[in-house]
Amino acid sequence: MGTREQHPEPVIELHPDTAQPLGIEEGDWIYIETCRGVIRRRARLVKEIGVGG
Repeated sequence: MGTREQHPEPVIELHPDTAQPLGIEEGDWIYIETCRGVIRRRARLVKEIGVGG
């Protein structure tokens, strides 16, 4: 079984304090762009992760 079958909707975990100013809510599809390309992930808001560096 491949990764897509195991996790049909790829997620990214964000702290609510990070998501709020960006207008991202639980379950939103977001696009992450780097110099190598763009990926799409479903937002999962999680308070248990750190904020910033």
